Amino acid sequence: RFFGTYTSYLSADLAVQFFSDCPNKSNAREAVKTLHDWIEEFIPILIKQIDRTDPNLKEFHAMIGLALWSVENLDPSDQLLAMAARYRAEIIAELTDGYRQTIGQEKGTSRIGDLLCLVQEFRVSSI
Repeated sequence: RFFGTYTSYLSADLAVQFFSDCPNKSNAREAVKTLHDWIEEFIPILIKQIDRTDPNLKEFHAMIGLALWSVENLDPSDQLLAMAARYRAEIIAELTDGYRQTIGQEKGTSRIGDLLCLVQEFRVSSI
């Protein structure tokens, strides 16, 4: 299953239903196939990467925050860019402090890299 929003999910077998109320059915069959194929191709890759990284709850929340404050592709205002940069820096600083106290700076830096790569993979896969 692929959670498209906080309250809804998709799976390959539900791709047909996703376009069931589409007002213009002229390309619905192609859209269903594209969505189905995307889910079949990318979701298993993401699952493997999540399993490999195995984020704990705090790390998962940090990843959500980092993803939400990644606004570079949205043509944001300068104010939003500044806020996003500040919030991402705060999230990474909090992770760094926590890792420094638990697993050490070197392992913590590596762990942050793993999490950032996973966040990036979600962004790349969803494009």
